[in-house]
Amino acid sequence: SGCKSLEASLRRFTAEETLDGEYNTRDSRYGRQPPGTVRRGCAFLSLPPVLMLHLKRFEYDMTTGEMRKLEDRFSFPTTLKLRRFMAKGSLNKGDPAPVYELRAVLTHQGGVGAGHYYSFVKPVGSRGAWYKFDDARVTLVSEEAAVAQQFGGSSSASR
Repeated sequence: SGCKSLEASLRRFTAEETLDGEYNTRDSRYGRQPPGTVRRGCAFLSLPPVLMLHLKRFEYDMTTGEMRKLEDRFSFPTTLKLRRFMAKGSLNKGDPAPVYELRAVLTHQGGVGAGHYYSFVKPVGSRGAWYKFDDARVTLVSEEAAVAQQFGGSSSASR
């Protein structure tokens, strides 16, 4: 929530932060550390050959006490390069950078209480062709329909 792209979400997820106050480190060996000296963050040591990311598209609204669908625009690339999110020293010199090609998108049409899921798939060997899988129907679609029109927000086709 609050990020407009997968890149921004990954930057936020891996960002280093300084721990202060009650979150500052205290242990029997070192005691409480001076303010501004304890930092935490994360980086990937290794990545799988196939990467599946699940985007949080529903959240609890504290003001209304109900679940709501997140329909803000959220973009994602068709090629995802993750070298910058890898831990220092996790790749051997000369190792290829982790790069993923988008192969499928699952989308939801409808609201919190009801709706319909369908998917877009670019099969290996399809020469770049995208297909929409909607129950018993499979149709050829453009990459624009399979990817960019699934970003959500006001520029989305049918949500």
